[in-house]
Amino acid sequence: SLTTLNLKNLDLQGSLPSTLGQLTNLEFMILAFNDLVGPIPDEYANLVNLVEFNIGTNRLSGSIGHIVNQWTSIENLFIGINRFNGTILDDLIPLSSLMMFTGNQNSFSGTLPPELADLNFLSIFDIAFNDMDGTLPTEYGEILSLESLMIRNNDFVSTLPTEYGNLKNLAILLMENNDLTGDITLSHPVCIHSFTGVLINFVAGKDINCACCSQ
Repeated sequence: SLTTLNLKNLDLQGSLPSTLGQLTNLEFMILAFNDLVGPIPDEYANLVNLVEFNIGTNRLSGSIGHIVNQWTSIENLFIGINRFNGTILDDLIPLSSLMMFTGNQNSFSGTLPPELADLNFLSIFDIAFNDMDGTLPTEYGEILSLESLMIRNNDFVSTLPTEYGNLKNLAILLMENNDLTGDITLSHPVCIHSFTGVLINFVAGKDINCACCSQ
């Protein structure tokens, strides 16, 4: 009846054992900051009670979407800084409870599905430093829960949707090193780093005071 497995930052090496997929009562599986390699075993699709899955900062590889899309109770999914490839974002669409997703610094490909706008609790979305392409969906301007949108260092070619100005809770907007043009107006200051070809306006001339934007 184990519900929490926390083995982060223990210098674990080798591949993930498939037998962990038998721990079907697991709600929290945290294996971040180790030296794990290889794919996520298919048996992990059985972990349907997961609320948080954190395997960030390892050397894991292969495809993971067909496993993730079975975790319909997941709220926090941290898989950044690994070597995963293939598509992933379409597999997030069924995860209606998802709040935080970090898939940065992998080799994910594909486009941004508009259907992610139906994730009503999504607050952090990070797909930076991957091989994503296509345009930015206007529908993401409807994700009013969104606080951090990080898509920098991909291959997006798009006009920045003015609808993103509706994101009233947005605090971080990192989009540089894509091919983006256009401008939006936000009602409050956010961390935006620097852009080429994109203009971010702030109502009432408010200043940005976060450290990364003042460099």
